[in-house]
Amino acid sequence: MKRIARIISAGLVMSALAAWAAVVPPPPVPQPGGIAKGTVVLKKLESQKLLTPEYSVRPTPPASKIQRNWHEITVHFDTHPEWLDDLDLKCYVLLKAKVGAQGPRQMLLRGDVTLVNIAKGKHKADFFVHPSTLLRYGDVDAVAVVVLKQDLLIGMLSQPPSAKRWWEDYQPVSGLVLKRSDTPFALINYDDYEQVKETPAGGTR
Repeated sequence: MKRIARIISAGLVMSALAAWAAVVPPPPVPQPGGIAKGTVVLKKLESQKLLTPEYSVRPTPPASKIQRNWHEITVHFDTHPEWLDDLDLKCYVLLKAKVGAQGPRQMLLRGDVTLVNIAKGKHKADFFVHPSTLLRYGDVDAVAVVVLKQDLLIGMLSQPPSAKRWWEDYQPVSGLVLKRSDTPFALINYDDYEQVKETPAGGTR
């Protein structure tokens, strides 16, 4: 009887351990470079036109009669560690072919930012293309955002969705994709966005 009781007791312990294992997720699996799989999960990429925002100030200056269209690219993502020191985001914007002196030609723009001090939770980051850039070179045809950590690829999203890294087929032009702080949208919903690491003049990120 004692042996039967021990067997039953052992069975109950094993059942309890199995139930616990089913509830508690396994720890993240380390990847090359020390980054755990699932550390950052990309959720959604949005691409849209929007008008220059209007602010109310005092004394009230004469109202501008010009309100132009910008283009905003927003990536939504989740992070699971309590804190991440930084994340590198690269945004690619492919402009539609616009007829010029040398015929139709598409242009690829690229912008980079490094986000710092990222707490666990849901996040978003955005990039902008200035109205004058759109007017001169053409409207947006496709966008993509690539996320890296310590030079290790975390993930990428494209809009329209694509399994192909189409941005690798072009020579990108830097300096025409703007971060939020370089636009009139900088103070809108300020707390919804992470701190961006500033690059010293003449330095590298």
